[in-house]
Amino acid sequence: MSSSTPQATVSPASVGDAAKESADEKLAREFGSMVTDISEGGSDAGGEEALLDSVAEAAEAEAEAAEAEVDTENQGDFPLDAKLVPHYLADFGRASSGSACGYLSFVHPEGTGLTSVDCLAGYTLLQKVDVRANALKSLTTALGSMPDLIEVNASQNQLSECLDFNAPRNLRRVILSHNLISSIGNQASNRYLQSLVLDNNQISNIAGLSECKQLTHLSLKHNQLQSITGLENLPLKTLHLDHNEITSTAGLETLKYLRSLDLSFNNISVLTGLAPLTVLSDLNLSANGVAFADDVLELKDLKFLVELNLDANPVQEIMDYRLALIFRLQRLTSLDTEVLAPEEKVASVHLFDPPLDVVAAINHVMHTTKHIFVEPDVRQSTTAGADTPYPALVLTGPSGSGKRVLRNKLVSSNKNFAVCPTHTTRPQADHEVDGEDYIFVTEDDFADQVDQGQFWQTCRIHGHMFGLSTLAFEKVASDRQIPVICVEVEAVKTLKKTHMQPSYVYCRPPKEWLNDYPERRDVYEGLANTEGFFDHTIDGEAVDDLYNALLPIANEVQLRRTEAWSDEQRRYN
Repeated sequence: MSSSTPQATVSPASVGDAAKESADEKLAREFGSMVTDISEGGSDAGGEEALLDSVAEAAEAEAEAAEAEVDTENQGDFPLDAKLVPHYLADFGRASSGSACGYLSFVHPEGTGLTSVDCLAGYTLLQKVDVRANALKSLTTALGSMPDLIEVNASQNQLSECLDFNAPRNLRRVILSHNLISSIGNQASNRYLQSLVLDNNQISNIAGLSECKQLTHLSLKHNQLQSITGLENLPLKTLHLDHNEITSTAGLETLKYLRSLDLSFNNISVLTGLAPLTVLSDLNLSANGVAFADDVLELKDLKFLVELNLDANPVQEIMDYRLALIFRLQRLTSLDTEVLAPEEKVASVHLFDPPLDVVAAINHVMHTTKHIFVEPDVRQSTTAGADTPYPALVLTGPSGSGKRVLRNKLVSSNKNFAVCPTHTTRPQADHEVDGEDYIFVTEDDFADQVDQGQFWQTCRIHGHMFGLSTLAFEKVASDRQIPVICVEVEAVKTLKKTHMQPSYVYCRPPKEWLNDYPERRDVYEGLANTEGFFDHTIDGEAVDDLYNALLPIANEVQLRRTEAWSDEQRRYN
């Protein structure tokens, strides 16, 4: 056998005659494809291991001896010399078929200007080929005859086509970054491909991957992509599309297995199509054009999203941006590459959805402070003194509980009670009467009255402001009537911190009565189970049932009014 023959077969019996061979024949045999056919009766297990060790040791010795023959001074643009192939072989072991053994990896040094590796065509047992950082323009001849090939790294070359060779079915991982590739091409034959890296090429369109049903990792960094297409229903778990010219996140909707997505350094301003990515845990959108916090709401249903990067986006300029995102995306553990502290999550909740007690305390302090600057006045609601505060009846309950129906029925049947309407900025309904159901004002008017210290309490519910003004209360008190006030539980929390001591009645309706916000019932039920929060709770299946339960409470409040006025008269007499 001559030294130029890349394929040689050695039986176990011939190992003893190896010393009789010439140096060239021995080098060709041991460093060619290093194939050893192991017959079933040729040797026992111990003999096989000894044979492999013997061949491997001989190969290493010959490689070291031949290393001196390599002319490193003449490196440049040149094809791979078949005589030098043995120096770059590694990982001696058993072939995938199990019936042969040989070298499984070829790793060529970087930066040598290699222009061709066609002489590798005969090395059929190779499973890994690494020829990165050379001057290769094609891999067709070299890699098309390797049925066991699993991994290829040909990055930093001059390749113009993606997988321009007849790839074997076992091919799993391919790296072709930093080449001259402008199109992915039809990869229907590579249906078992698992990882494809095409960074730093000239690709402007994603196409040809529809049959790659095992592709879980795809990287197309630093290309010329303007949109996301051609990825429908692929089993991708990791997708890198950063440093492109992409303007929209549309096209990702069907990637239901995607866990990590990098879209940084693009031109994306609107987030769409991300909601279906239910297992997405890592999203990088840094250096884009996301400007509005509402755009981020697209991510609120991603239950597994824990790492989000929006660094270098206009949205960061919004006031309380970081706390706003933390509040909306409570599962985050990292935002803009910074690990979230537990204190930040608590602060976000206190800012955007504080506990009722916190809201009530802040509200009470604000209105008490505003009252300091109001000109003192003798008020009917305070003339009874701190020991006997002016009586009032507060009806509370979720929307649809019937509290206003009960109020109207009570004041129409008992002239000792009168409606004390609250202010609101919400739109007036057709059936509502301004000044009776509510006092309807604009946002600006409401804010002005707050600044003037005209409210005992205010709160925002469902996006609209509500408040109980001192003037509305005084108007009823000046007529010696008992104010009946209908408010939500947020107002109750604040009123409990004032000098007022009304009777708080929770109108608990049947579940079927609740209309727009049935979840509010849970808030009330939680407080109803807190001893002493509500003075009374009334139940009923109909309005008459609730009203009959309310009457004894109203009579008790009326009795308190009589006692308060009697005490007042005694003080003045």
